Order: sequence, then structure tokens, then C-alpha cells
Amino acid sequence: MTSNALHSLATLSCYKINIHFNQEYDQQSFALRRRCRKCLGDIQYWDDVSAHTEIVNANFVGVLVIAVGTAGGHGEEQNGEIFDGLHRISDYLSKLNQGKQYNPRFPPQPLLA
Repeated sequence: MTSNALHSLATLSCYKINIHFNQEYDQQSFALRRRCRKCLGDIQYWDDVSAHTEIVNANFVGVLVIAVGTAGGHGEEQNGEIFDGLHRISDYLSKLNQGKQYNPRFPPQPLLA
């Protein structure tokens, strides 16, 4: 996976957050953001060390934090998105700390504290 593709996914994950035109357009924007975040999550889950490094450089956790922070806003009320974002952040940090348990491709990282 190229870093340009990952950065594009990260950028699209935040596409037109809290900008509302009409219900159909808003739903399409929401679906685009959700699918991009899912793609980034799947890449993080299934790919190797180099992809993991690129995911970090593409600001994957920042994308998830923005998704969680805006999921409760006016017109963006999505409790499932809040849960999913928090779960992905938790899963990401857990795998970073412990190493992947399923299909491991990078070793556990040292404690930072």
C-alpha cells in the first residue's frame, strides 16, 4: 500500500464533517467517511510492519479521534460510530503495545510509561 493512498483515505475519512447540504448528500458523505475509516482499520489489522508505519504516518489515530469527536455533533449523531471509533483506538493501542495476536507480523512494542 502506498503512503499516498493511505493519506488519501485519511483525508477522505474527515470529508465535509459537520457541513450539511441535504439529507441525501449528507448520507453519502457519511458513508464515504465510514468506509474510508474501515479501510484504514482493515489495513492496520491485516498488513505488515511497513503498512503499520504508513498508517501511523497517515494519522490513523487522529482520524479516529476526529470521528469520535464529531459523531455526537448536530446532524452527525451516530452512537455506533462513537463506539466503533473508541473500539478501533483501543484495539490499535493494544496491538501496538502487545503485538498482533492474529496473524502477527510485528513484535510487541516496549512500554512507553
